[in-house]
Formats: sequence, structure tokens, C-alpha cells
Amino acid sequence: MKRIIQIVIYVGILFFASYNCNAQTHPLDKKIDTILEKYQVPGAAIALVNKDTVVYSGYFGKSDIKTGKSVNERTQFTIGSISKTFLALGTMKAQEQGKLNISKPLKEVIPSFNFTNEYNENQPLKLIHLLEHTSGFDEAHFDIFARTDSNTPLHTVLAQSQSALTTRWAPGSYYSYNTLNYIAAAYILEESVKGSFETFMTKHILNPLKMDVATYHPAENTHRAKGYASSLEEPFPNLPQWPAGSLTTNLKGMQNFTQLFLNEGTFKGNRLVEATSIQAMETPESSQLARNGVDFGYGKGLMQEFVGNDIFYGHNGSYGGFLSEFGYSKKQDIGYIILLNDRDASKAIKEIKKELLASYKVKPEPEPAIAPLNLEKFEGAYQPITFNVEVLYPFMRLIDLQIMNAEGSHLIQTSMMGGAVQWMPVADGIFKKDNEPQATTLFVDDNESTIWLGETSYHKISRMGAYIQFYLALLCVLIVIVSFFTLGILLIRKLILKRTITKGILVNFSAILFLVIAISGLLFLYDPEKLYSSGAIIYYLGSWLFLIVSVWSFYYFISILLKKARSGKLMRFHTGISSISCMIIASYLLYWGLIGLKLWNY
Repeated sequence: MKRIIQIVIYVGILFFASYNCNAQTHPLDKKIDTILEKYQVPGAAIALVNKDTVVYSGYFGKSDIKTGKSVNERTQFTIGSISKTFLALGTMKAQEQGKLNISKPLKEVIPSFNFTNEYNENQPLKLIHLLEHTSGFDEAHFDIFARTDSNTPLHTVLAQSQSALTTRWAPGSYYSYNTLNYIAAAYILEESVKGSFETFMTKHILNPLKMDVATYHPAENTHRAKGYASSLEEPFPNLPQWPAGSLTTNLKGMQNFTQLFLNEGTFKGNRLVEATSIQAMETPESSQLARNGVDFGYGKGLMQEFVGNDIFYGHNGSYGGFLSEFGYSKKQDIGYIILLNDRDASKAIKEIKKELLASYKVKPEPEPAIAPLNLEKFEGAYQPITFNVEVLYPFMRLIDLQIMNAEGSHLIQTSMMGGAVQWMPVADGIFKKDNEPQATTLFVDDNESTIWLGETSYHKISRMGAYIQFYLALLCVLIVIVSFFTLGILLIRKLILKRTITKGILVNFSAILFLVIAISGLLFLYDPEKLYSSGAIIYYLGSWLFLIVSVWSFYYFISILLKKARSGKLMRFHTGISSISCMIIASYLLYWGLIGLKLWNY
């Protein structure tokens, strides 16, 4: 008997030794381990799949740093915005069931969905615009995080978002990614199927894919990974965007999901959705870019990305302390999944993906010959039309200015912030980058103005106007920064030496100080999950005081000039340009509604 027990123990040791050896014998294991260690990622679950099999899977690191629990096949990661792909798939399923139509005007089919679209008569809003991020809506405003959470009914969340549910341009004009589109899409799905979003998704998507542990509201359990940011644990978000961000599952579930797309709607021989629905998800249709023949971009819950000379479809996601990405190529019959429990690990994902797909390369096809084109008509300066967060647009329109110049057979795009990109024409007005296999951008004439369409959309402005805007803004900011320190040091020196402080210096420094206080309150003390956050109140008061004291400082400077005061010319010049800079900045912020912005009501 003793001999039998010894044999069993020996065989067991050999088995587990063999198992551990196999777990770390794939050539990718060491490479991925090195990348995760380089970026100090706590844990990861990673896979390569084709239509029918798992080509590679690996589990690395810790799911919980505190307890030391390792990542394994049962570990659950939150997949962030990949949840949007699931939502879009559910929408296509409901359309197949005849419960909705993504191409019908929403005012007609879901009258309970309240939004404002001044273009409704000619360009009504449709569900397809929400799914492809071409609605024109703003991103969810900040106060929604304090007024609602993951337990708030979707119709209430949207009722609290009316200021953001206003089209900034005609639906179907430009692409501008935002999560509010998908919260609205989840509500429309609920109204169309006459049931809860989560129930419909579980019954028609998650269960058929054998994603038994997948959930939008993960409870604390031994298999759920902890999320981290710079090795510090992040609490799981309690946010109203849960239909578009909080889906939590394990690697096996994501493998099944990816194989569904590789098999064009079937899983394990069972058809979940029609192939035409998968193709529709992959294909952008509703934007100007798509309607003018450039079908690269964001489809319905699926992004497109060039990997070498092949197009991969997929999505990435970040939620709480998690980061994720999946993608697939039907041409090469390969898909990848990367799940990390570190939201700051975007560089790690990029390097891991490079290793995973190193052997999956498509040979470049020869470039088709095209007739010489007149590229000079596209030359000029371009300013952004779109930005997904409207409150930041006033800054992006000054920063993201692009200059186009024709050089030989290429357009050279130069950013005012530095960097250059070469664009090659493939047809009149349609361009691609030299290292890309197909067209991704388009120039069109709209009301005698040239519009440049891509991931960001721009309109043509004068070169002089672009240079004046950019360098005037840069100059004003530099003057204010320098003045804050020089006047601050001067004031401290005068106080120490008990010398008289002139009103001009004091008022000018006070204006800049109020601006610094307003910005500091916003950056360091503002908490969007608290309605009357101290940072919001500080910004509100600080911005108003900045405007008032800037006007006072500018008035005082003008009065000194008119009186021809005898004070030092150098100091007058210093305070003069500083007060003018403050006045320009304050006027700009006031024009764009950023002075006195009530963040508790935005």
C-alpha cells in the first residue's frame, strides 16, 4: 500500500511539473513576461484564436497584489469600451428580430427619447448615428456622475443629460467618439425589446456564447481581478455608463466572442447573428467620409486598424483600473485578446500586440498608378471642427492647427505642435498615408469651404489666421506664466524690505493668481462624482474673479498710460503686456462660456 501511495505521489509531481513547464514553454511567454515586467503590469490574460481553436493563451502575474492571487483561466477582467461592441451586436440581433431598425428616424420609432436636433427636417437622427458616433451629441456632461450611478434607470440618465443630447452639427456629418451615444443606444434597445438591456444581452448574446460568468455588475468575488493604476488599487466605478463600459468576463468568454466574428456570426456551428449583420458592424456608413467612398473608420461598435498591410477589426477599452483590447482579421483567420488589470499600460498593450501578430503579415500590394492631380487646391491651414468633449473644444481649436503643403506627388501635413505626415492621393480628394494599404481621409468642398474629414474633422482657414491664433495664444500663456513668477518674487521682495507696492503690480498679480487658483481647483480638487465639489466652487469663483480683476488691471494700465505717469518704463511695459494678456485670455474664456462655468450643473 505504501508503495502504491509513493507511485501516486510521484506521478502527481511529474504531472504538475509537466503542467508548469508547459505553461511557460511557448516562445511568446517569455516575451510577454518581459513586457509586463518592463511596464510593471500586475496581471494579464492573453490569447490568439482562429475560427475553431485557441492558438495561444497565457496567464501572467497577479489578479490581486495584496493577497498574491495569480491570474488564471477563471480570472475576470472588466473590458471597458469593448462593451460597446457587445451592445452594437445586441442591437443588430434585435434588428434581425424585427424589433428595431437602425436606419429609421428616432423621433418616429422612439418618441420617448428626448433630444434636440435643429436639422431634423432634412437630417433626422437615427440609431445608426449613435452606433457610429456621428450623432453630433456632446460627451456626457460632468454633473451626470454626481446625479446618477450604475443603479439609475437609463431613461433617468438621459433625462439628466439633455444639455449634452443636442446635436452640434447635422447627424451623419462628422465622426466624434463619445460614450453618451451608447448610453442612448442601450435605452433605445430597452424600449424596442420592451425589457431590460441586461436581460436581453444575457439571453441573446452572452448565454449563446457560453459566457456564463459575464456580468455588467460584477460583485466582489475571488475570481474578479483587482484593477490598478501605477500599482495602486482602483475602486470599481459606479457609473451610469455601465452598458458601454462595465462588462466583466474571463479570457475564455472573450475567446468565444472573437471567434464569433471570425466565423461571421456563428459560434460552435450555431448561428447567433447573420453574416450581413457582422459585415454591417465592420462597415462605416453614416458619415460624410463613408458616403464619399472612404470606408475606413468606426463601424457599429468596431474600429478598424492597420496591422502591417492588413485591416484588423476590434475595439479597446478602459474602465476603472483595467485596460483591454481585442481584434481580428478574417483574411488571416486570426484574432487576439489582451486583458490587463492596469489602466496605465497602453504601451504594454502595444508591444504585446506587436509580438502576438509578428508572424501574421500581409505582403503589400503594388500601388495603382493614378493620373497627376492638382494638390495645390488642398494647401492651407486647417482648424478642428470636432472634439468629443465640447467644453475642451476652445483649447483644441488653438492647439490642433494643421498646415497642408503640396510637395511633388504628396501632401505634407505639419502640425503647429510639431510633427509631419505624408499623404498620398489615391483619387481626387481621397488620400492615404504612405505606410497604409488604403484611403483613410478625404477633402470635400462644403459651402465654398474645404472640409478635411478623418478621425478628426477640420475646416480650411487662412494661414495668417492660423498663425495669429496659435502664436498669440502661446505668447499670452507664456507672458502670464513669466509674470506670475516675476511679479510674485517682486511682491515678496517689497514686503520683506517694507517698500511700497504699487497698485498696478498688485492688481496685475492678483488677476494671474485668481487664474492659477481656478485652474488648480479644477485640476486637483474637482471630483465629478460630488455635485458641489470644492474644486467646482473654487473654479467658479476663481474664474469670475480672474475676469473682474483682469478688467480692473487693464483699466488701470490704460489710465496710467493716459496720465503719462513717471513710474519706471520697464515696469509699466511689464505690467502692461501682462494685463493685456490676462484681458485676452479672460475675454476668450468668457466668449466660450468658460468663465463662471457651473460644473455642478454641466
